[in-house]
Order: sequence, then C-alpha cells, then structure tokens
Amino acid sequence: MPPGSSPHEWRLAGRDDLGNVYDDGGGAAGETPDRRRTEGIRSLNGVLAPDASWIEIAFYKSGSVTPRFDANGDVDDTTYIGKAFEHAAYVLRVSFPLVVND
Repeated sequence: MPPGSSPHEWRLAGRDDLGNVYDDGGGAAGETPDRRRTEGIRSLNGVLAPDASWIEIAFYKSGSVTPRFDANGDVDDTTYIGKAFEHAAYVLRVSFPLVVND
C-alpha cells in the first residue's frame, strides 16, 4: 500500500439498465479513530435516468482501476466504469420504483 494511503479508500461506479454510467463524485470520507472503518458520505455524478428500472453501484479499491483516455484526452467513462465493475469488491443493485411497505 502506498505511504499515506488507507486500506479503507473505496471508490464508486454506477451503471443502469439503459446503459448510462455514473462516476465517483467523491465526498467526505475519513477513518474512524480506530482505523477499522470509514465515515462520511460518498456520491455518484449524474442524475439517474427517469426510465431506468435499476442501478448497480460498484465498490472498488482506490488505485485498482486506471483510467483510459479518449482521443480528446478525456476519460473514457464507459471503459473506466466497466473496469471498476470487473475489480469491484461489492456490487449493490437497487431496483425501481422503490416500494415503501406500511
């Protein structure tokens, strides 16, 4: 592990059933005093497509995925997100619409 890094540095990636991708929006994250957990808020960039019936969120270790760049020098999000899912430690799928049981 690189000096100064934490074993708890997770990144997020998202994709939905329509083929849209959502990249890590960052957020406040830090270790608890005992260094066994993190605390804070993480987010994904992008607004969920209104017609999406599910979204998957991949949790992967920081540094496990290297971005690819397109001809314009921009990150190729589709390839990057796909690699994030290949290296994911966990994947959470949320189906829509969310139903609240009374």
